[in-house]
Amino acid sequence: MEQTATVIAVTDRAAGKIRQLAAKEGRTEPVLRVRVIAGGCSGFSYELSFADAPEGDDHVVHGAEGVRVLVDRRSAPIVEGSTLEF
Repeated sequence: MEQTATVIAVTDRAAGKIRQLAAKEGRTEPVLRVRVIAGGCSGFSYELSFADAPEGDDHVVHGAEGVRVLVDRRSAPIVEGSTLEF
């Protein structure tokens, strides 16, 4: 079940960059996945990639310009309150 959320804020500038990068890859719908990966003693790493659609437990953040940002259930508490900026 898709969950609409405001786990992370997306600035207008970031939304524009997401749209631009998605178009370079030939994607008509800009859907960016933000994932947090445990990095051992160096802390967390953040992985950004494009996705075709949300997975079942994703939080979906609707940004400007029709951009969607997906955050999985495990990453959501870590990025909550953050702002995505490019």
